[in-house]
Amino acid sequence: MYDIVVIGGGASGLFAAISAKYHNSKLSVAVLERNDRVGKKILTTGNGRCNITNAQITLDRYHGENVKFAKGALTKFDKDTTLEYFMQMGIYPKNVDGKIYPNSLQAASVVDVLRLTLKNLDISEICNLNCVSANKKDDVFILASQNGQTITSKKVIVCAGGAAAPKLGTDGSAYKLLQRFGHKLLPIYPSLVQVKCNPKHTTPMKGVKTDANVSVYVDGELKQTEFGELLFTDYGLSGPAVFQLSRIACVGIETGHKITFLVDIMPQASRDEVYYHLCCRNRQVPVEDFLTGMINKLCARQLLKKCGVQKFNTTAEILDDAAINKLADTIKNWEFEITGTNSWQQAQVTAGGISTRDFNPSTMESLLCKGLYAAGEILDIDGDCGGFNLQWAWSSGFVAGTQAAKAM
Repeated sequence: MYDIVVIGGGASGLFAAISAKYHNSKLSVAVLERNDRVGKKILTTGNGRCNITNAQITLDRYHGENVKFAKGALTKFDKDTTLEYFMQMGIYPKNVDGKIYPNSLQAASVVDVLRLTLKNLDISEICNLNCVSANKKDDVFILASQNGQTITSKKVIVCAGGAAAPKLGTDGSAYKLLQRFGHKLLPIYPSLVQVKCNPKHTTPMKGVKTDANVSVYVDGELKQTEFGELLFTDYGLSGPAVFQLSRIACVGIETGHKITFLVDIMPQASRDEVYYHLCCRNRQVPVEDFLTGMINKLCARQLLKKCGVQKFNTTAEILDDAAINKLADTIKNWEFEITGTNSWQQAQVTAGGISTRDFNPSTMESLLCKGLYAAGEILDIDGDCGGFNLQWAWSSGFVAGTQAAKAM
């Protein structure tokens, strides 16, 4: 029998195990992981560079039914403490425009130091074990694997993730481990994911990248605007700015609302400046070359079509003042009706999850079952793109592990 078993060898699970052992080195601690090794999802974060945290960790960058729940863990184990812990493990941080990575810019470095720490602390790594059920008899938790193996423990910390990126082992099946003890599963949605729109509007621009302001509207009401790189694809829109807005888009569509993205592909200029630029351009050139040097050529053709231009075998003299005004408006507010998002396979994180209402925010312990804890993505807390979700994983995992150890 173990003193503490952590279900899930991702970011929150590894920190939960490490923090428990840091608090009391005499405890027997084990990490159960369904994959053949721990930390696989960490390897994919930050485009393979692992965005450990962000220089601006604030509560307004997090979401959930009860987002204030996250304040306890994020305050107890903030980004500065996180970086101190990683530096003790051997990671030297590198700040890139507020996003903090390991200096090696390799996610593998983060996984390596975490695994070395597990080994140094004598924490058991039990891989290829898919925990499918959890029960409690008297004061002992009985965990059963898919192949019939049974493990017992005095305390259990569930850090098995959500439903995003199922190929990495987080397919949503772990929710039932907490539901078994009476915890409520709130609706889940893919987040930090690409969005879909009518492909005929974006396929001709497939592969084009541009910096843009992207705004999301729900039933015509502006909800949020983000600046960043925008990528046109054969299914819709991608890029950091889109990822930040995808949560609003997905929840809105799933609940029956009309979702529209307005894209400003010249954010550095005002609408009047764009109009003046257009008025000053040479209209003796072929209409398809009218925007050359100002807008990517593939985008220019789609913009002109959006403004009603049908003939491209004539000169730009066909563009009267009304057409120039419409073109200026479209450059600043290019409208795309969003029809959905890509699947869980492409999502970076889960929005929604197990309700936090029945957990103590100071300890991450269940209010329904003594000795049961949870941390990370399995709970109904998710953050913006840029290191916020990993910070929640480290913070919640640290608090759960430390408090479970203290309770021993």
